[in-house]
Amino acid sequence: MLTFNALLAAAEVVIPIDISYFSLHGLSNLLETINLLSKKCGHSLVMNALVTNYDRRLRLSEEILREVKRNFNEHLFTSIISTSVKLKEAIGFGKPITEYSPASSGCRDYLSLSDEIIRGEYLSEKCEVPSLDAQSPRKIKEGVLFSCFAPGAMAVHLAGDFNNWKPEKEPLFNLCGHGLWQKSVPLQPGLYQYKYVIDGNWVLDPANPKTIPGPAGPNSVFEYE
Repeated sequence: MLTFNALLAAAEVVIPIDISYFSLHGLSNLLETINLLSKKCGHSLVMNALVTNYDRRLRLSEEILREVKRNFNEHLFTSIISTSVKLKEAIGFGKPITEYSPASSGCRDYLSLSDEIIRGEYLSEKCEVPSLDAQSPRKIKEGVLFSCFAPGAMAVHLAGDFNNWKPEKEPLFNLCGHGLWQKSVPLQPGLYQYKYVIDGNWVLDPANPKTIPGPAGPNSVFEYE
């Protein structure tokens, strides 16, 4: 209940993700809570993920980082908090890392994060929703970026033949809180059909004029090369 109330009082949320598979399971539960908050209370949050306890020497760290990037895309801080003995020692001494060891890598990581948050708050005041002609699925480094302009929606999900027409558990992310919902999906080259599920209603992509007949009516379609 305390977590739910805190999220209800917030406009943005930073989600720290420890480099472990247990953390990914916990992340799924938290996203369910945020989605419930959106459905029951009509309260949308701007979410950004933060990778912590990252050890570059471990292959596992790279694998989990790729999974986090795939799910969060633009909603992932570029700053990464690497594992650091000094950070753990600072906790034991009850001091902030800026006082305990200002020259440590852990301190540099958190200062980088602070700068990124401040820059993000400045940019969010000037965040503009791109024109609708830029919202069709498009190829990016991680795969295909789906975008749906749905201001006022509480949740937007994605369903298509690439996920057996089952709306994905986690909704798209509300970019800048202005109603531009986005999500990247890793796909192999091919022809794909899809629809958006906006607050439970299945709709065609308004920014993509290409459609194809389906059993339950037309579906939006795109080809990924």
